Amino acid sequence: MYFNISLMSKLKASLIITKAKTRGDDILRKVRFLAPAQSATIAPPIGPILGQFGINIMEFCKQFNDRSKHIEPDVLVFVDLILYRNKSFVFTIRTSPISFLVNEENLEIEDGDVPLFVDLSSMYKMLKIKALDSSVSELVLMRCFFGTMRSMHLQICNDLYKEI
Repeated sequence: MYFNISLMSKLKASLIITKAKTRGDDILRKVRFLAPAQSATIAPPIGPILGQFGINIMEFCKQFNDRSKHIEPDVLVFVDLILYRNKSFVFTIRTSPISFLVNEENLEIEDGDVPLFVDLSSMYKMLKIKALDSSVSELVLMRCFFGTMRSMHLQICNDLYKEI
């Protein structure tokens, strides 16, 4: 898996860290986008997104790469960015989308017409990763997982690799 589950407390702390802002700062815009961890550059997709607001892109890239160093390179993560009128910014890094985590798992393809399967142990690992930055209960997260699995035409099985 692309996130080290043994470092959960460290990861959870780094996902929540934000710079303190004074009440006098006016929010210009809130932006949410996907970016590859440890790979932020002024090139697309980050450069054009941030360049239109006139903020310091190199400063953002340096901070983003430093704060995402606990995640393997090129793993897509959500970035929630708040831009202020004085050209300052605050951002949080959130875990990857469920569909990205599912696609990164080793899924066995039997035939072209047979649906793909995800085993419960993989689903549990993905649930623990998503629970790091989610404020909802695990039951709600499980429902999100099942909805994503259904929309991706996947089925969940007990264990794919377990030998009898």
